[in-house]
Amino acid sequence: MSKKIRTALILLLALALVIGGGYAAITSLVPDFFKPQSAALKLKNKELKQADTKNIVTEDISVSHDGRNLYGYLVAPRNYKDISLPLIIVSHGYNSNADVSSKFATLAAQRGYMVYSFDFYGGGNSTRSGDPDMLDMSALTEKADLNAVLDYWKSQKTVDSSHIYLAGISHGALISTLVAAERAQDIAAMVLFAPAFHVTDLVKQGMQELGYTDISQVPDTVSYKDHTVGKRYIADALTLDIPTAQRAYAGPVLIIHGTADTVVPYSYSETAQKTFPHAQLMPIDGADHSISDFVSVGTLLKLDEFMKKN
Repeated sequence: MSKKIRTALILLLALALVIGGGYAAITSLVPDFFKPQSAALKLKNKELKQADTKNIVTEDISVSHDGRNLYGYLVAPRNYKDISLPLIIVSHGYNSNADVSSKFATLAAQRGYMVYSFDFYGGGNSTRSGDPDMLDMSALTEKADLNAVLDYWKSQKTVDSSHIYLAGISHGALISTLVAAERAQDIAAMVLFAPAFHVTDLVKQGMQELGYTDISQVPDTVSYKDHTVGKRYIADALTLDIPTAQRAYAGPVLIIHGTADTVVPYSYSETAQKTFPHAQLMPIDGADHSISDFVSVGTLLKLDEFMKKN
Protein backbone atom coordinates (compact mmCIF):
# COMPACT_ATOMS: atom_id res chain seq x y z
CA MET A 1 0.00 0.00 0.00
CA SER A 2 1.40 3.39 -1.00
CA LYS A 3 2.18 6.04 1.57
CA LYS A 4 -0.47 8.39 0.08
CA ILE A 5 -3.22 5.77 0.29
CA ARG A 6 -2.22 4.84 3.83
CA THR A 7 -2.29 8.52 4.84
CA ALA A 8 -5.71 9.00 3.24
CA LEU A 9 -7.14 5.99 5.09
CA ILE A 10 -5.79 7.27 8.39
CA LEU A 11 -7.38 10.68 7.76
CA LEU A 12 -10.72 9.09 6.87
CA LEU A 13 -10.64 6.97 10.01
CA ALA A 14 -9.79 10.00 12.14
CA LEU A 15 -12.63 11.97 10.52
CA ALA A 16 -15.06 9.14 11.20
CA LEU A 17 -14.01 9.05 14.84
CA VAL A 18 -14.40 12.82 15.18
CA ILE A 19 -17.81 12.79 13.54
CA GLY A 20 -18.92 9.82 15.62
CA GLY A 21 -17.58 11.32 18.82
CA GLY A 22 -19.12 14.67 18.00
CA TYR A 23 -22.50 13.08 17.41
CA ALA A 24 -22.25 11.18 20.69
CA ALA A 25 -21.29 14.36 22.51
CA ILE A 26 -24.20 16.30 21.03
CA THR A 27 -26.72 13.57 21.79
CA SER A 28 -25.47 13.37 25.37
CA LEU A 29 -25.98 17.11 25.77
CA VAL A 30 -29.41 17.26 24.13
CA PRO A 31 -30.68 13.66 24.14
CA ASP A 32 -34.36 14.58 23.80
CA PHE A 33 -33.71 16.32 20.47
CA PHE A 34 -32.44 13.08 18.94
CA LYS A 35 -34.70 10.67 20.82
CA PRO A 36 -37.87 9.93 18.82
CA GLN A 37 -41.13 10.54 20.67
CA SER A 38 -43.15 7.47 21.56
CA ALA A 39 -46.62 7.07 20.07
CA ALA A 40 -48.13 7.63 23.53
CA LEU A 41 -46.20 10.87 24.01
CA LYS A 42 -47.19 12.12 20.55
CA LEU A 43 -50.82 11.38 21.38
CA LYS A 44 -50.50 13.21 24.71
CA ASN A 45 -49.08 16.32 23.05
CA LYS A 46 -51.86 16.19 20.46
CA GLU A 47 -54.44 16.02 23.26
CA LEU A 48 -52.90 19.03 25.01
CA LYS A 49 -53.26 21.08 21.83
CA GLN A 50 -56.98 20.25 21.69
CA ALA A 51 -57.61 21.45 25.24
CA ASP A 52 -59.54 24.70 25.73
CA THR A 53 -56.85 26.27 27.90
CA LYS A 54 -58.42 29.73 27.75
CA ASN A 55 -61.46 28.55 29.69
CA ILE A 56 -60.77 26.68 32.93
CA VAL A 57 -63.45 25.01 35.04
CA THR A 58 -63.43 23.78 38.64
CA GLU A 59 -65.69 20.96 39.82
CA ASP A 60 -66.07 19.26 43.21
CA ILE A 61 -65.61 15.50 42.85
CA SER A 62 -65.51 13.14 45.84
CA VAL A 63 -64.05 9.63 45.91
CA SER A 64 -65.42 7.01 48.31
CA HIS A 65 -63.62 3.96 49.69
CA ASP A 66 -63.80 1.81 52.83
CA GLY A 67 -66.58 3.92 54.32
CA ARG A 68 -64.72 7.18 53.76
CA ASN A 69 -65.76 10.01 51.47
CA LEU A 70 -62.72 11.94 50.26
CA TYR A 71 -63.41 15.52 49.25
CA GLY A 72 -61.65 16.71 46.13
CA TYR A 73 -61.89 19.10 43.23
CA LEU A 74 -60.92 18.98 39.58
CA VAL A 75 -59.41 21.92 37.70
CA ALA A 76 -59.40 21.37 33.95
CA PRO A 77 -59.87 22.88 30.49
CA ARG A 78 -63.58 23.43 29.85
CA ASN A 79 -63.79 20.82 27.08
CA TYR A 80 -62.14 18.04 29.10
CA LYS A 81 -65.24 15.81 28.84
CA ASP A 82 -65.05 15.85 25.06
CA ILE A 83 -61.46 14.63 24.82
CA SER A 84 -59.00 12.50 26.77
CA LEU A 85 -56.40 14.52 28.69
CA PRO A 86 -53.41 13.75 30.92
CA LEU A 87 -54.14 14.00 34.64
CA ILE A 88 -52.10 15.21 37.61
CA ILE A 89 -53.17 13.96 41.04
CA VAL A 90 -51.97 16.27 43.82
CA SER A 91 -51.44 15.05 47.39
CA HIS A 92 -51.19 17.75 50.07
CA GLY A 93 -48.85 17.81 53.04
CA TYR A 94 -49.29 17.05 56.74
CA ASN A 95 -52.00 19.10 58.50
CA SER A 96 -53.06 20.77 55.27
CA ASN A 97 -55.74 20.30 52.62
CA ALA A 98 -56.29 20.38 48.87
CA ASP A 99 -56.63 24.16 48.71
CA VAL A 100 -52.85 24.56 49.05
CA SER A 101 -52.42 23.44 45.43
CA SER A 102 -55.08 25.66 43.84
CA LYS A 103 -52.58 27.99 42.15
CA PHE A 104 -50.52 25.10 40.82
CA ALA A 105 -53.70 23.40 39.56
CA THR A 106 -54.80 26.48 37.63
CA LEU A 107 -51.38 26.95 36.02
CA ALA A 108 -51.25 23.29 34.98
CA ALA A 109 -54.81 23.38 33.61
CA GLN A 110 -53.85 26.40 31.51
CA ARG A 111 -51.28 24.12 29.89
CA GLY A 112 -53.89 21.50 29.03
CA TYR A 113 -53.74 19.17 32.04
CA MET A 114 -56.54 17.96 34.27
CA VAL A 115 -55.56 18.41 37.93
CA TYR A 116 -57.28 16.64 40.81
CA SER A 117 -56.53 17.73 44.38
CA PHE A 118 -58.13 16.05 47.39
CA ASP A 119 -58.18 16.07 51.19
CA PHE A 120 -56.71 13.02 52.90
CA TYR A 121 -58.81 11.43 55.62
CA GLY A 122 -57.29 12.85 58.80
CA GLY A 123 -54.87 14.84 56.69
CA GLY A 124 -55.35 18.08 58.60
CA ASN A 125 -57.49 20.03 61.05
CA SER A 126 -59.26 21.63 58.08
CA THR A 127 -59.87 18.39 56.18
CA ARG A 128 -63.25 17.89 54.54
CA SER A 129 -62.75 14.12 54.41
CA GLY A 130 -63.14 13.26 58.11
CA ASP A 131 -60.96 12.78 61.22
CA PRO A 132 -60.01 16.45 61.71
CA ASP A 133 -58.26 15.65 65.00
CA MET A 134 -55.78 13.59 62.90
CA LEU A 135 -55.58 10.80 65.49
CA ASP A 136 -56.62 7.95 63.19
CA MET A 137 -54.39 8.75 60.21
CA SER A 138 -50.98 7.49 59.17
CA ALA A 139 -48.81 7.18 56.11
CA LEU A 140 -50.56 3.90 55.33
CA THR A 141 -54.11 5.28 55.65
CA GLU A 142 -53.11 8.09 53.30
CA LYS A 143 -51.56 5.55 50.95
CA ALA A 144 -54.94 3.75 50.85
CA ASP A 145 -56.66 7.08 50.11
CA LEU A 146 -54.35 7.84 47.19
CA ASN A 147 -54.75 4.32 45.81
CA ALA A 148 -58.52 4.79 45.82
CA VAL A 149 -58.21 8.14 44.06
CA LEU A 150 -55.91 6.63 41.45
CA ASP A 151 -58.32 3.72 40.87
CA TYR A 152 -61.20 6.16 40.38
CA TRP A 153 -59.45 8.29 37.80
CA LYS A 154 -58.00 5.36 35.88
CA SER A 155 -61.59 4.28 35.19
CA GLN A 156 -62.65 7.65 33.76
CA LYS A 157 -62.88 7.94 29.97
CA THR A 158 -61.94 11.62 30.12
CA VAL A 159 -58.44 10.68 31.31
CA ASP A 160 -55.50 9.59 29.18
CA SER A 161 -54.70 6.65 31.46
CA SER A 162 -51.21 6.29 30.00
CA HIS A 163 -50.37 9.76 31.29
CA ILE A 164 -51.38 9.97 34.94
CA TYR A 165 -48.90 11.87 37.10
CA LEU A 166 -48.51 12.07 40.87
CA ALA A 167 -47.56 15.40 42.41
CA GLY A 168 -46.96 15.47 46.14
CA ILE A 169 -46.21 18.18 48.66
CA SER A 170 -44.10 17.23 51.71
CA HIS A 171 -45.95 14.34 53.41
CA GLY A 172 -48.02 13.97 50.25
CA ALA A 173 -44.81 13.45 48.29
CA LEU A 174 -43.91 10.58 50.60
CA ILE A 175 -47.36 9.04 50.05
CA SER A 176 -47.02 9.47 46.28
CA THR A 177 -43.73 7.59 46.41
CA LEU A 178 -45.22 4.73 48.43
CA VAL A 179 -48.02 4.32 45.89
CA ALA A 180 -45.77 4.64 42.85
CA ALA A 181 -43.44 1.98 44.25
CA GLU A 182 -46.24 -0.58 43.96
CA ARG A 183 -48.00 0.80 40.87
CA ALA A 184 -45.21 1.97 38.61
CA GLN A 185 -47.11 0.85 35.52
CA ASP A 186 -49.92 3.29 36.38
CA ILE A 187 -47.73 6.37 36.91
CA ALA A 188 -46.14 8.23 33.99
CA ALA A 189 -43.94 10.41 36.23
CA MET A 190 -43.81 12.11 39.62
CA VAL A 191 -43.20 15.67 40.79
CA LEU A 192 -42.25 15.88 44.47
CA PHE A 193 -42.15 19.18 46.36
CA ALA A 194 -40.01 19.08 49.53
CA PRO A 195 -40.73 15.37 50.04
CA ALA A 196 -40.97 14.26 53.67
CA PHE A 197 -38.57 11.35 53.33
CA HIS A 198 -37.43 11.99 56.91
CA VAL A 199 -40.63 10.70 58.53
CA THR A 200 -39.31 7.37 59.81
CA ASP A 201 -36.14 9.00 61.15
CA LEU A 202 -38.21 11.74 62.80
CA VAL A 203 -40.46 9.20 64.52
CA LYS A 204 -37.46 7.23 65.78
CA GLN A 205 -35.88 10.44 67.07
CA GLY A 206 -39.10 11.41 68.83
CA MET A 207 -39.46 8.03 70.50
CA GLN A 208 -35.89 8.25 71.76
CA GLU A 209 -36.34 11.77 73.12
CA LEU A 210 -39.62 10.80 74.80
CA GLY A 211 -38.06 7.71 76.33
CA TYR A 212 -39.94 5.03 74.40
CA THR A 213 -37.84 2.02 73.44
CA ASP A 214 -40.68 -0.02 71.94
CA ILE A 215 -43.99 0.69 70.23
CA SER A 216 -45.80 -1.10 73.07
CA GLN A 217 -44.75 1.75 75.38
CA VAL A 218 -46.30 4.44 73.19
CA PRO A 219 -49.65 5.83 74.46
CA ASP A 220 -52.72 6.32 72.26
CA THR A 221 -51.71 9.91 71.52
CA VAL A 222 -48.29 11.52 71.46
CA SER A 223 -47.32 15.20 71.31
CA TYR A 224 -43.95 16.03 69.80
CA LYS A 225 -42.62 19.22 68.22
CA ASP A 226 -45.99 21.01 68.36
CA HIS A 227 -47.83 18.08 66.73
CA THR A 228 -50.14 15.51 68.28
CA VAL A 229 -50.46 12.18 66.50
CA GLY A 230 -52.13 8.88 67.23
CA LYS A 231 -50.24 5.72 68.07
CA ARG A 232 -51.20 4.37 64.64
CA TYR A 233 -49.16 7.06 62.92
CA ILE A 234 -46.03 6.10 64.85
CA ALA A 235 -46.53 2.35 64.45
CA ASP A 236 -47.04 2.61 60.69
CA ALA A 237 -44.12 5.02 60.22
CA LEU A 238 -41.78 2.49 61.80
CA THR A 239 -42.75 -0.09 59.16
CA LEU A 240 -41.83 2.12 56.20
CA ASP A 241 -38.79 1.32 54.07
CA ILE A 242 -38.51 4.59 52.18
CA PRO A 243 -35.26 3.89 50.27
CA THR A 244 -36.70 0.61 48.97
CA ALA A 245 -39.84 2.44 47.82
CA GLN A 246 -37.68 4.98 46.00
CA ARG A 247 -35.67 2.28 44.25
CA ALA A 248 -38.86 0.48 43.21
CA TYR A 249 -40.12 3.34 41.03
CA ALA A 250 -38.05 3.53 37.87
CA GLY A 251 -40.11 6.22 36.15
CA PRO A 252 -39.06 9.86 35.80
CA VAL A 253 -39.04 11.89 39.03
CA LEU A 254 -38.56 15.63 39.50
CA ILE A 255 -37.75 16.68 43.07
CA ILE A 256 -38.10 20.37 43.93
CA HIS A 257 -36.77 21.36 47.36
CA GLY A 258 -35.72 24.53 49.15
CA THR A 259 -32.13 24.54 50.35
CA ALA A 260 -33.13 26.40 53.55
CA ASP A 261 -35.96 24.03 54.50
CA THR A 262 -36.20 23.88 58.30
CA VAL A 263 -38.92 21.20 58.35
CA VAL A 264 -37.53 18.57 55.99
CA PRO A 265 -33.74 18.84 55.58
CA TYR A 266 -32.67 19.35 51.96
CA SER A 267 -30.15 16.53 52.39
CA TYR A 268 -32.98 13.98 52.24
CA SER A 269 -33.76 15.04 48.69
CA GLU A 270 -30.09 14.86 47.76
CA THR A 271 -30.07 11.26 48.95
CA ALA A 272 -33.38 10.51 47.22
CA GLN A 273 -32.08 11.84 43.91
CA LYS A 274 -29.34 9.23 44.04
CA THR A 275 -31.70 6.46 45.19
CA PHE A 276 -34.47 6.83 42.61
CA PRO A 277 -33.30 5.17 39.36
CA HIS A 278 -34.27 8.23 37.27
CA ALA A 279 -34.60 11.43 39.29
CA GLN A 280 -33.71 15.08 38.83
CA LEU A 281 -33.24 17.43 41.78
CA MET A 282 -34.08 21.10 41.39
CA PRO A 283 -32.84 23.10 44.40
CA ILE A 284 -34.57 26.37 45.24
CA ASP A 285 -31.83 28.46 46.81
CA GLY A 286 -32.83 29.97 50.14
CA ALA A 287 -36.39 28.62 50.04
CA ASP A 288 -38.02 27.15 53.14
CA HIS A 289 -40.81 24.57 53.33
CA SER A 290 -43.70 26.60 51.89
CA ILE A 291 -44.94 25.67 48.42
CA SER A 292 -45.39 29.38 47.73
CA ASP A 293 -41.59 29.61 47.71
CA PHE A 294 -41.51 27.17 44.80
CA VAL A 295 -43.96 28.92 42.46
CA SER A 296 -41.53 31.03 40.44
CA VAL A 297 -40.95 31.54 36.73
CA GLY A 298 -37.85 29.35 36.81
CA THR A 299 -39.62 26.53 38.63
CA LEU A 300 -42.60 26.62 36.28
CA LEU A 301 -40.35 26.52 33.22
CA LYS A 302 -38.49 23.50 34.59
CA LEU A 303 -41.74 21.80 35.53
CA ASP A 304 -43.25 22.53 32.11
CA GLU A 305 -40.18 21.09 30.40
CA PHE A 306 -40.30 17.95 32.57
CA MET A 307 -43.99 17.36 31.89
CA LYS A 308 -43.61 17.77 28.13
CA LYS A 309 -40.92 15.08 28.02
CA ASN A 310 -42.91 12.60 30.09
